[in-house]
Amino acid sequence: MKRRRFGETPKSKRRKIVVTLIALTLLGIIFIPGPNGLARVLYKNYKKQQLHKRIEQLKIKAELIEAKIDKGQNEEYLRKYLHDNYNMVSKDSLK
Repeated sequence: MKRRRFGETPKSKRRKIVVTLIALTLLGIIFIPGPNGLARVLYKNYKKQQLHKRIEQLKIKAELIEAKIDKGQNEEYLRKYLHDNYNMVSKDSLK
């Protein structure tokens, strides 16, 4: 017959399992749905990632707009653009 160690009776094993399950259940009830619960933290992280992506997109868009502004301030480009799109002729070409 096997000798049992101190505290390892079938009842004590069951008690350990029950206590562990109760503790995990309580932790789940407290932390998962609460204001700082797991679900809310995961959602906040998701929103944060989406906002970072949006910021990057807006930075790229701002750079493109700045490039267009810089391009639009070039007189040669403006003359060519107006001539090509609006058939406008410069004063110099009329002489």
